[in-house]
Amino acid sequence: MRDLEGNSGSYLGQQLEDRLRWEIGGAYLFKGGFANDAPNTNNEGDSKFLYSQTIFSF
Repeated sequence: MRDLEGNSGSYLGQQLEDRLRWEIGGAYLFKGGFANDAPNTNNEGDSKFLYSQTIFSF
């Protein structure tokens, strides 16, 4: 855009943006010797984790 005479002002406008992102993941912890043999440890085997995350940027 161009106004060679300069009569249009200087305000170009506004822009509004947003973004929504989903993330899903997981992890598996293979227990080592300490996690298996330490006092007060549970003997339920390896640990499994599942997570989800939502990010909304404005």
